[in-house]
Amino acid sequence: MSLQTPEISPSSSTERLEKPPVKGRAVLVIHGGAGKLTRDRYRPELQARYHETLIRALEAGYSVLARGGCALDTVEAAINILEDSPLFNAGKGAVLTRDGKCELDASIMVSHPRAAGIEVGGEETRRTMAVTMLTRVKNPITLVKKLYLAKKETTEHVLHAAPYVEKMAEELGCEMVVEPYFHTPARDRQHQSGFTLDNAGVMDYDAKGTVGAVALDINGYMAVGTSTGGKGGKLPGRIGDTPIAGAGYWCEQFQVQTKSIWNRMFPFIKSKRSTMKGMGVSATGDGDYFIRYGACHDIYARMKYKGQSLEGASKDVLAGLDEAGGEGGVIGLTGEGEVVMAMNCAGMFRGWIDLSEGKPRVGIFCDETVR
Repeated sequence: MSLQTPEISPSSSTERLEKPPVKGRAVLVIHGGAGKLTRDRYRPELQARYHETLIRALEAGYSVLARGGCALDTVEAAINILEDSPLFNAGKGAVLTRDGKCELDASIMVSHPRAAGIEVGGEETRRTMAVTMLTRVKNPITLVKKLYLAKKETTEHVLHAAPYVEKMAEELGCEMVVEPYFHTPARDRQHQSGFTLDNAGVMDYDAKGTVGAVALDINGYMAVGTSTGGKGGKLPGRIGDTPIAGAGYWCEQFQVQTKSIWNRMFPFIKSKRSTMKGMGVSATGDGDYFIRYGACHDIYARMKYKGQSLEGASKDVLAGLDEAGGEGGVIGLTGEGEVVMAMNCAGMFRGWIDLSEGKPRVGIFCDETVR
């Protein structure tokens, strides 16, 4: 098993893990936000806290994969750990709006209903669910999962906003809290100072920390989940990329038409081969840029229509965002188990674990190779 990292600039990185010859491979990859993550801002003791929490999230997801659980359950288990940690901008510890309140977003998408443990006929795709502006649901990722699994009489919609969706959350048995639960002393100080501070205590008006996960289960199905408190100091009611399909996330199985050697030698031959592919990506960073450029759908489209690899498509899309002024990163998986962790900034909290080895691997900075 080898990890290949292409030549990179100090503020750009893409990591790709090649698929080992393991039948029924299952993998989980996670992120906890991307941005100005440098060693002078994140001292060793703080790095250790992030590493510990990322490892716990990976282990929670691994336990689901190890018992043959589905991809969506794996994603939920990992993200629950990150939502409950004050280190990240999701759930407890989320950033505050200009009015000093927390408004949370989350989303999930699956490559096939079987990624959520649902046995159905056909090959249904583009199944997704998202929520926004939550103030009382302890774990937003659990709510979107419950909404996805609910009967059609409950909802046939894709995107749901509070306050009404929180009534649905109560009916679905989600754990509810009061809005101050999400606050931490660090986030309150950020709001009072008129700026945001990242968890290293450094002023940064656009504090990062969105969390996400992509899982491939042993049956070959994939799921993506993302959860966030949004942008620090945002206007009340601002909605970022996390609950917007194609902007902050995407997951799909799709057919790719490939030409054989005979097509290349004899262009008049019309026959083509069709191959089923799979991919899933979750984004973090400057959400407004990810929305404007449809970043995650662009990665998918480059793979489907241009034949690019997940690594190449992610790298190109992030390069375009960088040119436009957008900073961030994406994590992703292919249906074959290729792991990609790409960024156009100084760092991204990230990690992955493979069912065949069970070894959690985590990193923070762009110059780290997460082996």
